[in-house]
Amino acid sequence: MKNNFHRPVSFETAGGLRMRTLKTPRLAVSCCQTWLAATGIALILSGLLFRSTYLITVVSGESMLPTLQSGDLLLVDKRAYAQVELTRGDMVVARYAGGLIVKRVVGLSGEEVEVKQGGLYVNGRRVNENYTIHRGDLYVGQGKLLPGDFATLGDNRAVSSATAVHPVITKADILGKVVFVIKTKMCKLRPGN
Repeated sequence: MKNNFHRPVSFETAGGLRMRTLKTPRLAVSCCQTWLAATGIALILSGLLFRSTYLITVVSGESMLPTLQSGDLLLVDKRAYAQVELTRGDMVVARYAGGLIVKRVVGLSGEEVEVKQGGLYVNGRRVNENYTIHRGDLYVGQGKLLPGDFATLGDNRAVSSATAVHPVITKADILGKVVFVIKTKMCKLRPGN
């Protein structure tokens, strides 16, 4: 079988020069077009899948210091809680008061939660938090969470009790779990806690 992929073709120019060129068969062009179309469709589908699964948001404020700083980028898994329950210590992005907040889940449904001098107490016992927090004098009075409610709190406990926002939210308020953090001020990448 003869290979016609690079078959030389000769022709004469108007000035009488004899030229040779290679003729590319239509099959090769057709294969390239098919490959480019398939790659384009795959990229579009990947982008749509990414958008339906993940959310990218920017941190604004100091309530999550030292873990997060203003300007940090968060990759949020919108499907993280589709089949598993929230756990204490999860960092979540949620709707609150017409905007978005990023906080840590500190209390689960049915628990009694209290914050004394920046320390977290659940059902009367001090909780050992395995993430870095800014210690302070933050005080949040004891309260029992209703079924379906979750208590959230920032890692910055040095903020004043008068200005701190530590909302009780429902699972429906939660957009997803923070799974990756891009520290924009220091240009470091690290997984979310």
